[in-house]
Amino acid sequence: ADTVNVLKTATKREVFESGKDPLTQDAKFYIYDNFMNDPTAAFVGPDPPEFSNAPFAGARKTFAEDKIERPFLALEVEVKLLNKANVGVSAPDAVGAAPVGWEMSDAPEDATVIPATNAKAKTYVKHAREIGGTALVAGAAKINLSGDNTLDTFAGFRKAAAADYVKSMFPNDTGSKLEPYLIDRYDKETRSGKEFHQSIVKAWDDKTTFQKRKGRAGVYFRFSKIGGDNGKIRVGLNFATLTNQKLLEDSHKAAKVKLFAESGSWTVWRRTRFSAYCAMVAPPLPARPSGKPQWSTVRDHYKQAFIEVENNGEPLMDLVYSTVVNAAAYREAIAEMPAGTHPPGFLVGTPAQATASAAALNYSPTAIYGGPALTQPNGMTADQFFDTATGMLSTPDSGGQVQAWCKNVLNAILKVIHDKARETSPEGYVIFDFRLANALSARDWDPTLAGGTGAFAPGLSSNPQRLNFFCPSRGYVRCAGAVTINIDNQREVNDYVAHECGHARFLYHDFTGPASSDNPTLHDDANRKCTMGYTQTNIATVIQPFCGKCLLRLRGWKIDSPTLPTKYT
Repeated sequence: ADTVNVLKTATKREVFESGKDPLTQDAKFYIYDNFMNDPTAAFVGPDPPEFSNAPFAGARKTFAEDKIERPFLALEVEVKLLNKANVGVSAPDAVGAAPVGWEMSDAPEDATVIPATNAKAKTYVKHAREIGGTALVAGAAKINLSGDNTLDTFAGFRKAAAADYVKSMFPNDTGSKLEPYLIDRYDKETRSGKEFHQSIVKAWDDKTTFQKRKGRAGVYFRFSKIGGDNGKIRVGLNFATLTNQKLLEDSHKAAKVKLFAESGSWTVWRRTRFSAYCAMVAPPLPARPSGKPQWSTVRDHYKQAFIEVENNGEPLMDLVYSTVVNAAAYREAIAEMPAGTHPPGFLVGTPAQATASAAALNYSPTAIYGGPALTQPNGMTADQFFDTATGMLSTPDSGGQVQAWCKNVLNAILKVIHDKARETSPEGYVIFDFRLANALSARDWDPTLAGGTGAFAPGLSSNPQRLNFFCPSRGYVRCAGAVTINIDNQREVNDYVAHECGHARFLYHDFTGPASSDNPTLHDDANRKCTMGYTQTNIATVIQPFCGKCLLRLRGWKIDSPTLPTKYT
């Protein structure tokens, strides 16, 4: 009963932009791109294979693009006859098998989605559309009026030859026929010295079947799934091949009647959502200069790739960590982790051992670490204690008691939060803003005290960083849109969110160091301040835009070299 009720009350997805009539107005056409990676991958355990660099070029195709089918839109037109007042009237029995030509007028792409502040990306995208890859420069002629829909070479649907292009838009294979209509042939029409290729469908004229279709012509239009691709449907009478073609054309010309109709211009926009956001510390977040994410900023970041974030960019829910992951849920999640992944010291040999281990966990509503209390041994300096606990001095982000203990536990807790969000929001990003450990307090060791045997100096460490250091860590992605960011990471938070969510959409690092790109074929080499890089200056306050190649990949383009160059000169 609950399932049936949800089905009855569910909000249906928008296909066209709300408030717009696509038959008469320009409108967005929505493709829902929430296949952000493999939903079957385990949260706890080895990294899913799609997150290694080696098979990266195929990962987005496998886990995202191949799951988004190009849409079929059923289109139908009624052919009317003129009365004596030259007004069109319905007369289905008198129309006959009038030939109707379907075509798509390829409108110029909206270049304003990339602002002037991201000039390098704007240039790269413009050149990619107008020039193409190095092997296609000589054959980059436009199709139709402007021809800027993505070529099939770049994973789009536009064919290089106009005659093939129209066939891909209005297909005639067995599985693509809008019954009862049939495509009679593919033809072309010359208007103002330009050729326009058409799919010709004769108006239905069978006197015995499908009576409501008489005097009408219909076809399936197979639209693009690439963000930014656009076009306007044009349908008109085509008298070519008829024996009385000239008489019909002259008569209609004399009557000054329009023999065609056009839709508004439809632009493909990919849609996604932030299903949930969960911060371990209630805002304002104390350690990060930029505080809580400004979702409108992240929303506008993705807008540059023709990606619209639903709900005006705001998460559908703000989850309270201590409510979703209370002490009982915390202990249960760790106890149920797969064998070999439990934190150090957690014994699962027998049910009694597992129960005792779970009971010994030190739950905190503000930190992941729940292992033994961190105490500073005699003889250990404040810095040594800090490094032993966090691993942040000698081996950043790769060692220390806290990080070793939290490595798999964090993923187990992420799954609890992810599963809670999925109860009401089956897809989209689930963002966990976590803290590994609460503040550490350390004391300075003075070897001259206690008669030369050494003792802790009175008071806490002379280095204030040790008093409130929260063991920062980088963010990352697990699977099915589950994304983490770290409360104590000093990066500009909106840039940080866009970066990690970019990974969930199969974007990989650019420059994480000063020497060379980590993935040179996947980025614009002329733009070394991509969101996916680490070379930003003033990192705590500046949000960096995606480079041109990243924007195209987010839109669905195949961008890996040699298909597209690493930069345009």
